Amino acid sequence: MLSCGTVFVVVLCMCVFCVLCVCMQSEYLHPHLHGIVAYFNIILVRRDYFENREKGKLAISSLTELIRLMGPKYITDVKLKIIAMLR
Repeated sequence: MLSCGTVFVVVLCMCVFCVLCVCMQSEYLHPHLHGIVAYFNIILVRRDYFENREKGKLAISSLTELIRLMGPKYITDVKLKIIAMLR
């Protein structure tokens, strides 16, 4: 049986691992960020995404998660493109 201290250490290590994974993911995606934003621009301009609300909501929520994943360090480079795209 695991003690409370052991469980806490395991949970703490899992949280640190998840944070490192997110950091590594954002570093990996950073060189491709302009292309990803351009892809979202193409997707959001298409008519079928406006006609089908579920697809539009999915695209917007995916963009939101991308912004959250990348964080302010990397999003600053493309924030004006994102704002212009959402108009």
